[in-house]
Amino acid sequence: MNQIELTKGLYLAKKPAKEYFNLVDHYGVIDIGNVSGLFHNAGQSPIVIEKIAGKGNVANYASSDWIIIGKVKDHHILSAKIRLKTALNDPTYDLLGNNCEHFARFITEGKKRSTQVNVFAMAAMAGLVFLMSQD
Repeated sequence: MNQIELTKGLYLAKKPAKEYFNLVDHYGVIDIGNVSGLFHNAGQSPIVIEKIAGKGNVANYASSDWIIIGKVKDHHILSAKIRLKTALNDPTYDLLGNNCEHFARFITEGKKRSTQVNVFAMAAMAGLVFLMSQD
């Protein structure tokens, strides 16, 4: 989905990995049409709301950089706006418990979860089981 195809709303999006050996994607929330109502300087221009090293960041949206994962349903926008304010006021950053994916999924889905952390944990567990099974 590119910018032209996106309608007014809040979107969960990821930017494919370019760092850390191409293993870790970056997540953010795309706001089309200032649905959040928090960033008046942006006007109606699409923006990306993201968490970088514990700080909320707002940047211009470049559709070629981001993959849209999902859209917040219209009847969930108010809840997402409240979660966005909460998330922006949370200065903590924790790779395993409050990273950029946790931030974006909390705002758009209402749950802090990270598919990347889950995959890493399963791989680590499988590696541990493998090592323990060796003589």
